[in-house]
Amino acid sequence: MPGEYEGNHLKLWTPATYRIEVEGVLEEVWAESLSGMRISTRKRADQSTVTTLTGLLRDQAELSGVLN
Repeated sequence: MPGEYEGNHLKLWTPATYRIEVEGVLEEVWAESLSGMRISTRKRADQSTVTTLTGLLRDQAELSGVLN
């Protein structure tokens, strides 16, 4: 099958844990709309805010939905 690798490599159709960082603040109310990903924010040294989304996604299609 195209995209399949030998060994323990990530496959497009298997679950994986993702960590996505975005500029700015994303409120916790978005967690349900983002496949239940955990949302946390932090300040950088320059005082800008970064939001981190962390969670298990079923496949690349679900990742694409979160990113869109």
